[in-house]
Amino acid sequence: MSRASTSQRPVDPPRSLQNRAGVQTRALLLSVAERLFAERGLEQVAVRDITEGAGANIAAVNYHFGSKRGLIEALVDRGAGEMNRRRERYLDALKEDPHPDPRSLVEALVMPTVDMIRTTPDGRYYSQFLSRLATNPEFLPLVNQAHDPHTNRFLALLGRAFPDLAPNVRLLRYVAAKDLVNQFVGEPTGRIPTWLGAHVEIGFEETVEALMDMIAGLFAAPVSETGARLLPAAEPPSVAPKE
Repeated sequence: MSRASTSQRPVDPPRSLQNRAGVQTRALLLSVAERLFAERGLEQVAVRDITEGAGANIAAVNYHFGSKRGLIEALVDRGAGEMNRRRERYLDALKEDPHPDPRSLVEALVMPTVDMIRTTPDGRYYSQFLSRLATNPEFLPLVNQAHDPHTNRFLALLGRAFPDLAPNVRLLRYVAAKDLVNQFVGEPTGRIPTWLGAHVEIGFEETVEALMDMIAGLFAAPVSETGARLLPAAEPPSVAPKE
């Protein structure tokens, strides 16, 4: 009797198939979570929404990531890794140039985000997700830690391209330029794209070119006497993460 029962018991799938299914489930959870966070915001998305969207068990998020926060950290790690690899290629092309072309420098700031949106299925969702994280005090340090490794490299190149700008002025303009990238191309349903869509007919490619024109002008703009007094020439503290 016991032998018959044992022989009729379903056979577990090979471990390799189980591992493959686990990898696929993890990737699907990441993609679904990224899209939902981008569309709704962090607070409006529950773990159940993510698992239902992925067709997974309610415990899958805890199994693969430990918690909702662990899932968010995994999303940042995945997206920042891809974005940073793209940005490195642009920065590496300029690193030996003693006087980098300002337009090429602007491209190094703008185009990694644009390339990711163009070429990866989740590229735009990651940009929107990142914009939402950047306004959340709890997760802003996580965003900075993931994306700041290239900040000092960019600021050094910016100093070569615009040597007459005080370091603190360069830093302020760099921060403003990054915010423009997020608002113009990273948030397609945000305030600026929505307003533009209601007033002018402009496509994505035209928006990117106009954005780069604006940022080039931002970096090249003269500094007023008041601005020079408010932003002294002392070197700002390093923003690179500690080793």
